[in-house]
Amino acid sequence: MAHKPEMIPLEPDPVSTGEGSLIQSFTVLVPPNGHISKSRFPLPGRTAFFILTFHLEFFPCFLRLSCSWSVFRDEKRFWHNYMIRGGKMLNEVTISRAIIEQYMKKLTDALELDVAIVGGGPSGLVAGYYLAKAGKKVALFERKLSIGGGIWGGGMMFNELVVQEESRQILSEFDIAPTFFEEGYYTLDSVYLTTTLIHKAMLAGLKIFNLIGIEDVVIKNARVAGLVMNWGAVSTLGYHIDPLTLHAKYVLDATGHDADITRVLVKKMNVRLATESGGIVGEKSMDAPVAESQTVENTGEVFPGLFVSGMAANAVHGGYRMGPVFGGMLLSGQKAALDILEGLGHG
Repeated sequence: MAHKPEMIPLEPDPVSTGEGSLIQSFTVLVPPNGHISKSRFPLPGRTAFFILTFHLEFFPCFLRLSCSWSVFRDEKRFWHNYMIRGGKMLNEVTISRAIIEQYMKKLTDALELDVAIVGGGPSGLVAGYYLAKAGKKVALFERKLSIGGGIWGGGMMFNELVVQEESRQILSEFDIAPTFFEEGYYTLDSVYLTTTLIHKAMLAGLKIFNLIGIEDVVIKNARVAGLVMNWGAVSTLGYHIDPLTLHAKYVLDATGHDADITRVLVKKMNVRLATESGGIVGEKSMDAPVAESQTVENTGEVFPGLFVSGMAANAVHGGYRMGPVFGGMLLSGQKAALDILEGLGHG
């Protein structure tokens, strides 16, 4: 006995596919020995289940109808692939298109920024949080796969780190409660701190792009006015691939010990920085208490349009290093954001 095709009711599922277009999809099931009589063309399914999905796209001047199908000879596999997935079949090309279109939309939107942050360590994330919270258009670029800089490893790969009393107000704003160790010393799980900083910063509106390296700056009217970017893997592999650029009213160098952005500016433009020597002084050896205060003191604008924070600030100004103590990093990020907001005329 022939079976009638069954229409599966779907929730309206419009999907944008481009300028001025919209997709509406509906699905028809054709069980074994079934056919679609109203369509005027038989679809025999004597030994198989057919799933037909029709896509109707609306454009300003025309409509486009397309169809995709799947065939299952095993009834259990058919229902597993269809009903368990809420009546919708996955399509590999749709998955690819969704990723490409959404990423390109996000990247295109980041080509004109209020602030571009380079480096995804603690000072960069905290600065991004406060800038985004203030309503500024800000994006962070990290060459590596993971965001978080040196936080992940804690001290010598023991994933605990120390913060001091002065930074607790920032931790409180991020809903992070450190563990009391002794007077003036608090500990935090480094994985917890990293993931929470990322989460809160993105909730505030910070856009993060990992795997993108910055190889140069844009100069306009003797001022840093943007970044020259490429895939991080390009520099790792040593390929010669021309980059793309973005514009930003301010750039924050939060690249850590190497101070990559400031270094390339000095190397290529032979500019004088707002430091004692006029150049990059270089990081000193460890003195934790001095380094913690210097990290905040050295945070600021070193060239028109270019700010430094975190260990990049100490490297540029000649400050000490501090090891796995991160209170100064958090405070440096906050100070950088407040100084940049002042430069943007906020408040």
